[in-house]
Amino acid sequence: LRLDNANTYKGPTTVEGGTLYLDSVESLPAGSALVVDNAATLALQKNSFTTPSLTGGGTVKNGTLVTSALNLTTDSRMMLDGAELHLADGAAVTLTGDLSALDKTQKYALVSGSIVCEGAVTLPALGDHWKISLKSDGVTLKQEQGLVLVVH
Repeated sequence: LRLDNANTYKGPTTVEGGTLYLDSVESLPAGSALVVDNAATLALQKNSFTTPSLTGGGTVKNGTLVTSALNLTTDSRMMLDGAELHLADGAAVTLTGDLSALDKTQKYALVSGSIVCEGAVTLPALGDHWKISLKSDGVTLKQEQGLVLVVH
């Protein structure tokens, strides 16, 4: 599906399957949260968009996306293919899913691609056993008992 004109609908934009092409900088309504499901692709078409939140495990392609909330799950992997994800200053990264089912000796890439942290990033609701480190290539989440989740 191609969106090449201004859209003013209210509510989130959900890509459940296939590819949604955002051909215009006005294709995504202001304030629309984004959900990109595992089997879906969001093609930014070299445009830049700001969204209050990004959720899911699909693919984001060719452009720049700025968000204040990145919502990830332990059972999906978000791919940034030629896209750059900016975590705004004060952004919150949340992680849901069954952490006990993960192998504590393995590393998990929850996001693969280019992430830019524009300032402090918080990890709400993960508990005291999690630590965060920010590097130029993204965010690393480490569990004290040995589990490492990598967002890079």
